[in-house]
Amino acid sequence: MKRFFLIFIPILLFIVSCQETTGNQAGRIDPQIKARMKEEADALLRLSEFHFEHGYASYGLEGLKRVFMKNPYDQKAFERVTKILADEEDWATLVDFYNYAIDKYGAHPFLYRNLGICYSRLGKYDFAVNSFRNAMAMESTNPENYMYLAQAYEKLKMLEEAYSTWNLLLIILDRLPGLENASEIHAIAENRKRELERSMSASIPQSR
Repeated sequence: MKRFFLIFIPILLFIVSCQETTGNQAGRIDPQIKARMKEEADALLRLSEFHFEHGYASYGLEGLKRVFMKNPYDQKAFERVTKILADEEDWATLVDFYNYAIDKYGAHPFLYRNLGICYSRLGKYDFAVNSFRNAMAMESTNPENYMYLAQAYEKLKMLEEAYSTWNLLLIILDRLPGLENASEIHAIAENRKRELERSMSASIPQSR
């Protein structure tokens, strides 16, 4: 089992959790400057969407890189831009966006989790591990954090760490009996543990 599950949770979870922070930051900006930032960002977003609609994806992506940076307090722009970038599978740009958002809004498990997913898509599993660890430290009862982290460990051939993380996931699931899809996730974790046990046993030299 090598695929990644539940790739993007609805971004509204991030928007709700950061609403107070961004609202306070945006409230300190001069209204005229804020209005101009929004106008410029909206214009860039419309132009990018036009490029995508007419088959000029490279121009569209270039515009999207500037939209959220132009107006980082516009939560709807963040939602629309990250969705388009995910649809285009532009993981490198999404890494920049999530790192920028973490710097702008502060640490949040949702941001670190999606950052880790993007790093995984790019094959940068060592960076992904750090991101998933940060998400897990802030949200220790979310099974997704353990699943993503275990999968990243497996990609790095860190079998003992992966095994321990799958085991921790099973403990978390036992404490959350009403969790949606718990039985499916439990089966996946048990299967990965068995596979890792076989792999680790095979790698240990047999005594004569």
